[in-house]
Amino acid sequence: RSPAKGSKNNLALIRKFAYNILRIMRIQHSVKESLPEVMDLFADSLELLHKYIFEGITPIN
Repeated sequence: RSPAKGSKNNLALIRKFAYNILRIMRIQHSVKESLPEVMDLFADSLELLHKYIFEGITPIN
């Protein structure tokens, strides 16, 4: 048994978490760009990273 066998599942969970943050941002800001373009927005903006990762996500009402 490989000790790294479970890491595949952990990486998938982190990837799903990241995609969900991007999707929530698209919904809250009515962004029409594709997911890769939204990923670029996050890469270029420390404000977006801080808002959605460190401050938490506000519920959608």
